[in-house]
Amino acid sequence: MNNLFIIGDVHGCYHTVKSLLNLYWRREKEILVQVGDLLNKGNHPLRTLKYFKRLQERYPHKIVILKGNNEHLMLDHYHRNPAQSKEEFEKNNLNFAKTISWIENLPLKYETEDILISHAGIARLAKDPYDLDKRDNLLFTRGPLRDIGKTQVVGHVVQKAVMYNPE
Repeated sequence: MNNLFIIGDVHGCYHTVKSLLNLYWRREKEILVQVGDLLNKGNHPLRTLKYFKRLQERYPHKIVILKGNNEHLMLDHYHRNPAQSKEEFEKNNLNFAKTISWIENLPLKYETEDILISHAGIARLAKDPYDLDKRDNLLFTRGPLRDIGKTQVVGHVVQKAVMYNPE
């Protein structure tokens, strides 16, 4: 079994995430799982998106990119404003149709026998955590997590401390 290198919510911080991955991600030993929210807030959202898309193309069996709430919201925005969106993508040398399709097809979770990784987790009271029309889904929830019999690893919520286990 491969070790996991899990990183979340990079929010368009291209230079920071690229430096972190170059310093710490051991491609030969670890599967990189990015828990979503590549976009929004930072200075280089589409550059960050392009970087991860290319990483996934280069290391198809070593990287998993999950959909976060910001990708979900971005798809909604871009479907409502396709002309404006296409121009933004082309400025960043991204094929609009292919990139939108790639984002639409990002998985909502990565799961092993012992762990479930998603953007926001399966909430304790969620009736259907995979219903993306509900706010208690695994992209948006902020409530307590359900005991699903395995560890849930999530992003989405700001943490006070960084956790890193080099083992």
